[in-house]
Amino acid sequence: MPTAEALLRPLFALPRECELDEAAEVARRVAQDVKDFVEGDARALSAEACALFTAELHRRMYELVSVSALPSERYAALVLLDELIDVEIEEGTTQATRFANLVRTTLWHTERAALTDADRAVLAHAARALGHIARSGGAFSGADFVDFEARHALDQLRDARSEQGALSAVLVVAELARQAPTLFHAHVQPVLHLVGLALCDERPPVRHVAALALRACLQLLQPRDADWQARWCVQLLGEARAALARGGTPSVHGGLLILLELAKYASVDFRLGALDELCALGLSVRAHREPHACGALLLLLPRLAALAPDRFSARHLDGAVRHALGLLAEPASRAHHAAAFVCLAGIAREVREPFGAYVPETVRHLREALLLLAQHAPAARGAGGPSAVSYTHLRAHETDS
Repeated sequence: MPTAEALLRPLFALPRECELDEAAEVARRVAQDVKDFVEGDARALSAEACALFTAELHRRMYELVSVSALPSERYAALVLLDELIDVEIEEGTTQATRFANLVRTTLWHTERAALTDADRAVLAHAARALGHIARSGGAFSGADFVDFEARHALDQLRDARSEQGALSAVLVVAELARQAPTLFHAHVQPVLHLVGLALCDERPPVRHVAALALRACLQLLQPRDADWQARWCVQLLGEARAALARGGTPSVHGGLLILLELAKYASVDFRLGALDELCALGLSVRAHREPHACGALLLLLPRLAALAPDRFSARHLDGAVRHALGLLAEPASRAHHAAAFVCLAGIAREVREPFGAYVPETVRHLREALLLLAQHAPAARGAGGPSAVSYTHLRAHETDS
């Protein structure tokens, strides 16, 4: 009969250079082995033997989460935990308590000075598992659980100095709002009060995840509190206006992220009523060339065109298209060329005939990009050729989801 150590051994044997996706697959196979054991052979064990098994299981998972320096091992342990949340390994609230403590250890108690992309992925999966615990129900993970986790995240958001603290806070807020919306509803107002801080954080990953938290809150309010959402959208638009006026990369990017979320997730009446101001605010910072801010504006313009194509064509089309074409004319902005092509394609799809006046110049830039790509020069890969456009298009859709 296998021991917990034997079942989890593949997670401790992961290669040092193991990719996170590969680690996740190993963890899912281990989770299935644990499920099979719990639902089969474990039924024949005595209460004492079961207690020893579960204690060893949690001890080994804790080692992976808190002791391991390898993101792949920590990520695999969290995938395993997430897979086992709905499996009754032990009775009562003990299992949920242990799992929640493991997740909290990852989010708050294992501070890492400089985060890598892999470290951020670990934090994201930890927050997702916390949301899963909240969603799973049961005596442990009800309103009190969500209330505690939400309040703790908001406290961290107010005072976070490290990237890990700020990132964990907005990740937890986003996942609780997404996975336990009814229980989280009471915390939407304080989140909206504070999210502006994270949206203008000095660190781009914090700003991006803060936008996801804002999105989750706006989506939560949509079917429930139309009047309340409208009032908050007015306030958020004011915050975006102020952020863009302050200037500086974090504020400009944060302001554009607010506009992006309002343009997609505010009520239809609000979006149509604010269309002209949304367009004017976005185009007011079109001279900004910092990659995150420039990319956010290129995502925003097609989204605004989709709201009211005729009005957009009459009032804002020329400014929007000229901005994208201007980027394509700047060799120094080559990193933005792929996104500029996607932006132009999105606008053209929405406004149709009025875009015809810009087709010759767009085609000229496209030919130049394809010529660079055909030359197989390293610079061509960033010049907006088909492969670059396809990749950016996928990223744009990922942002829209």
